[in-house]
Amino acid sequence: MISLLKKHYLAFVLAFLIAIFTFVPQIVAIKSIGNDFVGIYPVKSGDELYYAARAQDILDGHNLLSNPYLFEYKDGQPMQFWLPDYLLTKPLSWLSLDVYQGYLLYDLVLSFILALLVYFVVYKFSKNKILSLISVLFLNVALFLNLFSRTPSPQFNFVFFLLLTWIFIAINQKQKKKYFIWGSLLFGFLFNIYTYFWTFYFIWLSVFLFFKKCQDRKFKLKPYLYLFLGALVLAIPYFVFWFKSVQLPYYDESIYRLGMIDSHFPSGFKIFILALLVLSLFVWVYKRKFVVFSTNSVFLLSGVLAGVIAVNQHLITGKNLEFSSHYWLPSIFTIWLLFIYIVNKYLRFSNSNKKRGLVYSLIFLFVFFIGYQPVVAEIKSSATFRPEQIKWQRYAPVFSWLNENTVKDSVVFANEDITLLLPSYTHNNVFYNRHANIHFMPDDDVYRRFLIHNYWHKIDQDFIYENQTSIWGVHYIDEFGHRASKNSLLSKIGISSEDQPLLPPEKIQEVIDLSKEVQAKSFSDNISDYKVDYLIWDAEQDIDWDFTGELLYQNNNIFVYKI
Repeated sequence: MISLLKKHYLAFVLAFLIAIFTFVPQIVAIKSIGNDFVGIYPVKSGDELYYAARAQDILDGHNLLSNPYLFEYKDGQPMQFWLPDYLLTKPLSWLSLDVYQGYLLYDLVLSFILALLVYFVVYKFSKNKILSLISVLFLNVALFLNLFSRTPSPQFNFVFFLLLTWIFIAINQKQKKKYFIWGSLLFGFLFNIYTYFWTFYFIWLSVFLFFKKCQDRKFKLKPYLYLFLGALVLAIPYFVFWFKSVQLPYYDESIYRLGMIDSHFPSGFKIFILALLVLSLFVWVYKRKFVVFSTNSVFLLSGVLAGVIAVNQHLITGKNLEFSSHYWLPSIFTIWLLFIYIVNKYLRFSNSNKKRGLVYSLIFLFVFFIGYQPVVAEIKSSATFRPEQIKWQRYAPVFSWLNENTVKDSVVFANEDITLLLPSYTHNNVFYNRHANIHFMPDDDVYRRFLIHNYWHKIDQDFIYENQTSIWGVHYIDEFGHRASKNSLLSKIGISSEDQPLLPPEKIQEVIDLSKEVQAKSFSDNISDYKVDYLIWDAEQDIDWDFTGELLYQNNNIFVYKI
């Protein structure tokens, strides 16, 4: 270990600095509001609230994460596999840390690990410390500083993707039995970690084995077959949960809310263009005999092709589930690996130190140009407590009261701000919030809960547009974006198409009609069909609310009622 530290001390220093710049700005944000901070942490996106709610649900004993928000769906099937959240959350109770304290700690630890893994993956095939360090600067800082600060996905999940990549590069260099065993274990584990990563790797390995066998008829497939079979054994839990999920009567509508769209039109044009550029560069250097079709080069080429295939598998299936965004990270990673492989081979053929220095300088300037502004903006954002989030501090005493005075899994009705925060700070559930519908539940229940949750709002077209994700998830947003991309491409070849609205008018009308049915009943009658134990009324925000209940607690113009 000491020799490893001495040999690669710059990598450890860089990884430490990245960890500090991921962790410290968040502490600065908390310190910036002084005594006004009373336990409600700043977040950079709704995803952080979502994953924190999942973690709290595990602390509450709901390990399978069927629905961290709604009492009635606690015992169903998980939409997203639960293992990463479970592995990260369970140690928090041993360390006496709450969810947000624990996830801050993971920002420090996991960002350090990710930086080291990227370094050693690149170093494994290049043996070039400078290119490996530049790769860390590009991937972990310039491109994905924000993304790699989101626990557990991809901050924790990508660790296993990187480990598996290191293993396969090691296999390509020396086919040791222990590498195949580790490859099988990691690949099987990846099934239970993140769907988009195992599917990407499945495509990657399939393409690699196909092309390698075509290139070298003596190439042995049997060890890889055993690796696949071992991985599939470990993947059995994933497929069992998947099989149970597809049996649900509301499986299709739930998946569509998650972002599924029907299309056979290509997507992922950015990935395609970047892949085309790096593949063209490979062909150019191949013709000049800087590179050959070695096992490693075929493996890296296959990774680039896997990205293009992954984002376009719907050309065959007709089903697209946000492939472009979810495959962006592994696609860019493999494109960069091939680029670095090409550069490294060129540098080895160059006898001029001046040329080498120029190449290093140009790549570093490219990384600096790409990353400077986004990195500065990210650090400033992490170090800033946004005004609306400072106001959240007034909810802290209410959350403490709920934890001390209510039974676990009680259901609380409250406004959207409170219901987004409450599941990650208390052992309670909520009646509804916009994250609840990204789990398995029928559309009809989604519509009704949304309308009851907004009982005192005027439900019109503008309100529905503003809150469409609370009703249909991201389905129509994704569909509109895919359609706009398609129309833009077709227009360039002279094919015009008629513009369509973001939301189908008949769907808007369906919600408005249902809202009239809900409004025709009293609030008490509407919630009588559901489990609702408490209502939180924020007198500063919810001025139009009209209800009856027994007052149990009040603090800072926030009132808790027994319903």
